[in-house]
Amino acid sequence: MTLPVTIITGVPRSGTTMLGDLANRYLDVGCANEGPFELWLADAVKQDSALTREAEFSRVVHELAQHDHFTLVFRDAIDSAEVERRLLAHIHDRTLEGIGLAVLKVTAEHMHLPHLGHEDPLLIDDLSKVFRIFPQCRLVQIIRDPRDVALSILKFPWGATNPVVAADDWNRKVQRTREIGRELGAERYHELRYEDLLQAPRETMGALMSFLHGTPDIAKLDAYVAETEANPLRNNSRKWEKAFTKRDLSLIEGCACEQMRAVGYELSTSARPVSRLSRKVWRLRH
Repeated sequence: MTLPVTIITGVPRSGTTMLGDLANRYLDVGCANEGPFELWLADAVKQDSALTREAEFSRVVHELAQHDHFTLVFRDAIDSAEVERRLLAHIHDRTLEGIGLAVLKVTAEHMHLPHLGHEDPLLIDDLSKVFRIFPQCRLVQIIRDPRDVALSILKFPWGATNPVVAADDWNRKVQRTREIGRELGAERYHELRYEDLLQAPRETMGALMSFLHGTPDIAKLDAYVAETEANPLRNNSRKWEKAFTKRDLSLIEGCACEQMRAVGYELSTSARPVSRLSRKVWRLRH
């Protein structure tokens, strides 16, 4: 029987790291923070049948053991040879899924947690590869107000360099993931808003617990609510109100208004849609 796998993702700067940590502490999911080994594994093995060849199987496992995922999990406490030994002990099927499950089993075992999962915002960029590794996984998408996402991303050298690209990326990725969610259905897809996780903790975490485990763990839910009520970052939202000009907000909302309305974010401008041509020009500037 294949163990259920939970994948947590979202647009970068949407709270994926926070949710991954909460999955470890309140949901009993051995959810490593980042290290998208799924994308590497899907590229490394073009066809499952290749893994029937001993040399190819050994190559993939040997190289996988050196992936950054394990550096993040073990923080250099063990070397890649020991990682490889642990992986081989957990690989029962020489398939992509079998190898992927071994990665998550090694991770969950190290964390002393019973459920398998992984969190990484980069996974949202190519979920088809994730489903190739874990065809029956459950998907959790955390969504944050695109205006706050844009404000945060613009501070990083790896992110968008203007608000239009940031908002356009947000709208496209959220839309595509929600489309995938509709295909998966309510039993395998769950979405939540970053702001609700902090401002309506009992309802939001309770719904996530029910999605993953059938019913909420009341003791852990109470503990999460107590922690959140004392969290100074509980109101970590709407920073965009003082940071962006009216023009910037009009551009952001013009790019993201479709999905903003779909997930319940109120617009602050008339939000005239930004044309494809304008988006291309802004992307060239980026």
